[in-house]
Amino acid sequence: MKNLILIMLTSFCLTGCSIIPRMTFDSPGATPQSIDKSKRKETCKGEAVFNEVGDMISCSRGYFNYVEGYVKKERKYTLKEKILNLFRNLSGSIFWIAIALVIFVPGSLGWIISRVFNATNKAFEQTVQAIKKFRKNSSAKEELDGFLRAEQDNTTKKIIATKRV
Repeated sequence: MKNLILIMLTSFCLTGCSIIPRMTFDSPGATPQSIDKSKRKETCKGEAVFNEVGDMISCSRGYFNYVEGYVKKERKYTLKEKILNLFRNLSGSIFWIAIALVIFVPGSLGWIISRVFNATNKAFEQTVQAIKKFRKNSSAKEELDGFLRAEQDNTTKKIIATKRV
């Protein structure tokens, strides 16, 4: 079962996802503001003369010219459509950012938490060692024990007892 899931996951990753390009397309059904189609046919069977603009001025028997033109002028988007297109275009990037966050954030948080607890444990061990040295070398040992008994609860006393050994 695990192999089947692994194979399916690998195949989905390698074949690509068809939803990402669909999410980044411009708004569907957007029609252009104007389309100019033009056809121009020039024929000459005899002498013709062209002017300075480029129109036919002269021709020697059998001139033929056929031109098709296509000019598409896009319509202007409204503010709402511009904002929606912006989010639609960013959605592909947001998808990959979310995937990266899902992968990297738990590991980063684990690293940070381990560093904090590692530092806390180190500070705790150093404090216990300092108290041991103070008890061995000082005459105010009973006063320190009184302060510690007053401030610590039973759970803390059990933790310190395990560290003392």
